Amino acid sequence: MKQSIVRSPISSPIVRAIASPFNTLPLSSAIRLTEAEWEALNEYDWDQKYIVDGVGEYLGPTLVEAAEWAPAAGDYYVAKTGSDANAGTNSSLPKLTIASAFNAISTSNSGPITIWVDAGTYTENIAGGYFLFTKAFAHMVTIRGKPGTRPILINSSGSYTIRPNNACSNVRFRNLEIRGAGTSLGFVFYNGTNLSNFEVIECHFNDTNSRPTGISFGGASGQSNIAVKRCTFASASTLLTTAINTTGFRFLGNDYTATALGRIDVGGGTYTISSNKLPGPIQCTGHATTPTTFSIWGNTTRNIVHFLGAGQTGNHSSLSILRNVVNAPVGVRGIAVAGFTTGGSCNDNIVTSLGDTGIGWPVDGGTKECTGAEIKRNTVTNYGTSGHAILVSTNSSAFQIENNTTDASGGGAYGIVLKGSNHTIRNNTFRGGTLNGLLMKDANDCLVEGNTIYSSGASAVAMRFDVASAMEVTGNTFVVTNGVLYSLLLAHGANNVVNSNTYDIDSPGLWGTMFGNTVSSLANVQAQWAANYPDSPTNDNASTSV
Repeated sequence: MKQSIVRSPISSPIVRAIASPFNTLPLSSAIRLTEAEWEALNEYDWDQKYIVDGVGEYLGPTLVEAAEWAPAAGDYYVAKTGSDANAGTNSSLPKLTIASAFNAISTSNSGPITIWVDAGTYTENIAGGYFLFTKAFAHMVTIRGKPGTRPILINSSGSYTIRPNNACSNVRFRNLEIRGAGTSLGFVFYNGTNLSNFEVIECHFNDTNSRPTGISFGGASGQSNIAVKRCTFASASTLLTTAINTTGFRFLGNDYTATALGRIDVGGGTYTISSNKLPGPIQCTGHATTPTTFSIWGNTTRNIVHFLGAGQTGNHSSLSILRNVVNAPVGVRGIAVAGFTTGGSCNDNIVTSLGDTGIGWPVDGGTKECTGAEIKRNTVTNYGTSGHAILVSTNSSAFQIENNTTDASGGGAYGIVLKGSNHTIRNNTFRGGTLNGLLMKDANDCLVEGNTIYSSGASAVAMRFDVASAMEVTGNTFVVTNGVLYSLLLAHGANNVVNSNTYDIDSPGLWGTMFGNTVSSLANVQAQWAANYPDSPTNDNASTSV
């Protein structure tokens, strides 16, 4: 079955090579995997060719050509030409409804079973117009559209299309088009406890009613191993996917670009959100009583947000935000983290902001601590009229901020705003906009080393101290092509060391202000430093041009 292919510049760590030919895709860079290896992946490259033995060919997570289907003994068959009076275990005598085949399978099944569904539209009116079930199987039962078809599962009048209820396990939906005729909640809905090993794979969700919720897993506790993988979504509305209190939730390779503002909202548990395309945000919420882990890798999205969570008093989240492409519109933060967090990483992301913070960890206004995170190798561009490219705000400590490139010269304000304590800022390139390349405010005991910092705005400052103490600024290059080099206020803090830096000041750039006095040369800078920090090391910097 041929399907449309959508491409996106998302990287993947997968390196396993292929040596033998298979069907239609060129093999120069294809990867061959077994079905078990394929389903175990946590990240896809949308431009990578994959060949999955017995399943088919993929470009990224998109199925291009399905393999011939191979039913096993004990499988069931459903077709519009069938009858529920049939046993359904012979392809020539299929059942008429999915529910009849599903309910015929014992919960003590001795191995995996597939219900093969032929082409057609199936209205499974089990309870109020939707497919309701409460079955915990011993092994996986898959409701699967036959290769070469995509049967349609639709509700008749109820609130949902599919609703697992109470203690359900080992159920999978695959290669179906899922629609709804109601006007309230979404396609797959669960609002109980102990849903486990539940998967929705390669389905198409087609919402013609502009309902706000696409998929919801709202169990109070005990949910585990839930996956939504390689699905596509179409809707004129937001089409939200939510999950709470879930251990081992995987949302992988899904495409929401045909929705108005497709988004993900999860909290309380462990989550892998990877290789998805979203016109809306990824929102993660910390939990009041349980540490929460979020792995957010290789997505294309509007923005990524971490919230505190209602009543959270100290259970820290762990965040891994890697290789995402973030395009934040006006007034929206690109990557915004609010504590509590311990450790974690925000690395190798490409963030474009049109007027607010590109990366903020933590953002301003947070009252809970964030400790020990790393922010590395990101490219952050701020094209807006305000905002920070990178912000590390108060209640932060022991961050490593390395090898990032920021640019706010297109209209943004700050290259980096540094607050908190005990940070290491090393080998970055910070280009300020209308305000500062490097603002050190309410910061202490930080090392700023080996960076290249630009000031290009007419009123911008390359390096500004604002109540910063015990800061070591060493081995940096400050390039001032417009604006000024220094802004060191009277309430500057104490025990700062600014040493072994290079100042490259080209007209109309200026030297700036130190301790309330205008400086106009390297000698002025050194004199002001000696007068105000007599016990600090000599301000032994160099100037390359004036």
